[in-house]
Amino acid sequence: MNDGSACEAWLLLELVPRMNRWAEIQANRVRPDGEVSLRQLGVLYALDSGQVSPADATPAALARWARVRPTVMTRMIDRLERSGYVTRNPDPCDRRRTYIRLTSAGLRIKMTVCEALVGQLMEPIQMLSDEERRHLTAGIRQLHDVFSRLESSGVLEPSETEPLFDE
Repeated sequence: MNDGSACEAWLLLELVPRMNRWAEIQANRVRPDGEVSLRQLGVLYALDSGQVSPADATPAALARWARVRPTVMTRMIDRLERSGYVTRNPDPCDRRRTYIRLTSAGLRIKMTVCEALVGQLMEPIQMLSDEERRHLTAGIRQLHDVFSRLESSGVLEPSETEPLFDE
């Protein structure tokens, strides 16, 4: 690994918690009643974007995707279902299996929060020069490529021995 790559990797790692904190604060401002957490919004996003395929959108699959214990995911799904953001649909062939589906209300809250976050990001981005914005866009696309390669390599797939989160 060359020193430039290590420096860039460290800068990216330092940025991740800042971005997460910013997103949590901004999302709370959009939905101050706290009806859905940023992690729950992540589940709605996973269902909408296909990161968890509809054919495999079980509580267990969502727990693996979110890196949480199944009991934690069950509580998240319970809250999302009470709010009308998801439904539980039994598998007609195997009634032990339940699929989680995004509702139109779930899609609306996800879009409302995402649009607010985009709006918050647009202001400082618009202050950049055209050249700075082109560089930013190129860098973001390159980051997408980096993470696509990481996903393709399988490093984002949890192993059986990795710890899961309890919240």
